[in-house]
Amino acid sequence: MKIVFLSAVLLLAIISFTLPKVSALENESKVILYLFWGNGCPHCAQMDRFLNGLEEKYPVFEVKKFEVYSNQTNRELFESIAKAHHSKIQGVPTAFIDKKIFVGYSNEIGIELENRVIDCIKNGCVSPQEISNDNESASGNISSFSSYENTKSGLTIFIVMVVLFVSLIVSLGFLKKIRGIKK
Repeated sequence: MKIVFLSAVLLLAIISFTLPKVSALENESKVILYLFWGNGCPHCAQMDRFLNGLEEKYPVFEVKKFEVYSNQTNRELFESIAKAHHSKIQGVPTAFIDKKIFVGYSNEIGIELENRVIDCIKNGCVSPQEISNDNESASGNISSFSSYENTKSGLTIFIVMVVLFVSLIVSLGFLKKIRGIKK
């Protein structure tokens, strides 16, 4: 009985140390920017260098890059995201962050973009894909990710820990029965 009690205490200790870390990681959501760019576009190269610097400066900031000159799938995604933002494609580079669109690159656009990133880090924002998914769901296509996806890894860890705990208790009970039979 002491072994079962000690095992339970150990398992609870492991869970208490593991789950807060997982929850903290899940609550620290990424700020996502979609960048649509073209190979050989000089403004795109400037925007890319600028955004790389922001990614280094703000670890929770992530840029997803889509080359549209030679990739039809990326071009279709560009059209879909622009439509979800109630906009038309105006050229490249085009950056989508939260509900804002930035077309082209200049120092002024860079300042606005960094301010938007800071605001999203402080207050949260919606990823461009979520905006697109919300529009698709509203039109009857249920393809958006639920908040369940955001907590899935924490839930998985919790379930694994519970299964291990139950397995431990069952195996200890089985060992106890075997010892009782041998006596």
